[in-house]
Amino acid sequence: GSGSVRMVMWRATGRMILDRPLTGVGAGAWEVDVPLYQVPGSQLETDFYAHNEYLQLLAEYGLVGWLFLVALLAYLLAAWWRTWKAAPFAPVSGNQTADDATLDAPFRAIALACLLAFLLVSGAGFPWRMASTGALFAMALAILAATDRRAAGFGTVPWRRLNAQVPLGPLGARVGLALTACCLVLAVYISERAAASERKIVTAVKIALTITSSGDPKNPQWKDAKANLLTLIRDAIAINPHYRKITPMVGDELARWGDWENALWIWKSVIGSRPYV
Repeated sequence: GSGSVRMVMWRATGRMILDRPLTGVGAGAWEVDVPLYQVPGSQLETDFYAHNEYLQLLAEYGLVGWLFLVALLAYLLAAWWRTWKAAPFAPVSGNQTADDATLDAPFRAIALACLLAFLLVSGAGFPWRMASTGALFAMALAILAATDRRAAGFGTVPWRRLNAQVPLGPLGARVGLALTACCLVLAVYISERAAASERKIVTAVKIALTITSSGDPKNPQWKDAKANLLTLIRDAIAINPHYRKITPMVGDELARWGDWENALWIWKSVIGSRPYV
């Protein structure tokens, strides 16, 4: 079942890592290059993600991916240790009070439990690729970061330095706010373009299936609908030429009607997005 399909992808990803251990194949390039590393006879486009975030990270980013994973693991282990020492039954040490030692422990424990579940799922899925789970990942890390300054057991010099406040000043604050605003605007724009592309593709598919289901796709009454369909699919492909699951469905229906000219350019756009498939 799905386990055997995953093994095909994981073995290919392992070959990819061995071939490019330092540089990786590039951010987001796993789904483009993976056919080159599959054994002959296997399905050429098993899926669009490796279904193992660690393997895909190492395959795409190489040495940078290793450094990120090591840093993340080290931070989470240190966060777990500080949270354990801050638990209500832990002894209070130094100049900390019982309130300081226990205030953040429940929130940190929830965040760590959330991250543990997230990282387990990452070994057989792709939660780093989806908006909701990616936001959950960021939020859990933010809870740990926000409570680090008050966590019990946080008395060593290196941790104090890492959690020290940085005086930005008025100019630095304005620059930081401006950069944050630019990032938010860019994120909103990318999200809007992605939604527009998918909306246009899905609408085009619905129109195409409606025309086919009529049993008379060559009837002149469908002239305006066909023109709208082609406008939608052209606009969608211009925004995102890599939507490979639904876009070909439009070309398939056009071919059924005998409109080979438009079917071919749609199919070619799909092939062009993944040349090794």
